[in-house]
Amino acid sequence: MIDDLITLDTDGDGISDAIAYWDENGLNYAYDTNLDGVWDMIETYSGFDEYGNPHHFEVQCDTDANGIMDRFVAADTDYYNNTVAYSEAYDYDQDGNFDMVKEFADTTGDGTFDTVTTARFDNTGSSETMAKVDSYVDYDGDRQKDAGFHSQILDYDGDGNPDSVRFTSTDPEGNIVEETEMPFEDYLAINEMDYSTSLLAQEPLDLGQFDPDTDASMVSGDPAEDMELWEYQGNTGRCAIYAQKFAIEAITGREIPIEELVAVAEENGWFVDSPDGGTTSLNMNKLLEYYGVEHEMSFGNEMSEIEDALNDGNKVIVGVDSGQIWFGDENDIFSPETTADHAVEVIGIDRSDPANPMVVLNDSGSPDGCGELVPLDVFENAWNAGDSQMIVCYA
Repeated sequence: MIDDLITLDTDGDGISDAIAYWDENGLNYAYDTNLDGVWDMIETYSGFDEYGNPHHFEVQCDTDANGIMDRFVAADTDYYNNTVAYSEAYDYDQDGNFDMVKEFADTTGDGTFDTVTTARFDNTGSSETMAKVDSYVDYDGDRQKDAGFHSQILDYDGDGNPDSVRFTSTDPEGNIVEETEMPFEDYLAINEMDYSTSLLAQEPLDLGQFDPDTDASMVSGDPAEDMELWEYQGNTGRCAIYAQKFAIEAITGREIPIEELVAVAEENGWFVDSPDGGTTSLNMNKLLEYYGVEHEMSFGNEMSEIEDALNDGNKVIVGVDSGQIWFGDENDIFSPETTADHAVEVIGIDRSDPANPMVVLNDSGSPDGCGELVPLDVFENAWNAGDSQMIVCYA
């Protein structure tokens, strides 16, 4: 039974924009943030103690305003309101099943996360891998992974049913320490569970710029040509707009004013034009669709897939953690704050110095972002922070 507490109509159109109510799940707040008449964010608080403090929080969001919830967040706190568990889940293809779940846990009670687990279901990168789970543990509190534990649910015969589960443990460098495999039925018997996809101010670095005279045979893509389309976004949240602009103009040969792109994106609810606004990850391809650019968006990718796309003459847009690229922030995999907050176009991979391969970016967020050079390992860490999202735009 739902008990309404309060209803708000902020724009006076006779349609509720926010409501608070109790139900069997706890105290809920539902919001229509873009005023289109559909709830696009629901917060739920539960696990109240004797003082009325909730110790469990959940939120679900429709980040691309298409009527389907695609991002889910949950957190648990202890008696002292320290967060002991935090999780995020995404339904990238919006088929009703989670594609990626990431969970952080404080197993020692010292107030910091020491375990991070990432599970992928629909975007595993393998035809025989139905799901894979990667866990890393920090035993000594130095914010570095001391051990890794990995599992894959495998479908060898391609009938859509799991056949086997492979378990692997790794050392801090990622080397395999132990590997075992068992039939899926035995795995279920041991775990007594059903197979399910349930919710399991700084100084910027002095980055170099690509030299157009670099030997082309050592470079994937055509950075020199793409650099001619670069523009600086200034103090705005328009990074994904510019990244799409670069790709659209390169593929169509049409020059499109940035204000036209911003107006289209704002009108359709794909973008909030403010320094603190921007574009959600699932809206990073909407302008490509609008201007008829054939493309494919995916998550959980590998560097080889970016390189293949560039070698095929295609354009690539990705989401990254800007702090790691611009300021040399540490790649803290045990922090939920290490996430993608910026979109860039990858225009090349420069291997002219084999010992120091560089990823070449058209980065609208930096005044020196035309052909920006980022060490490959730094880029990979910054890219992984956004679950290795990649949009390939076909030339």
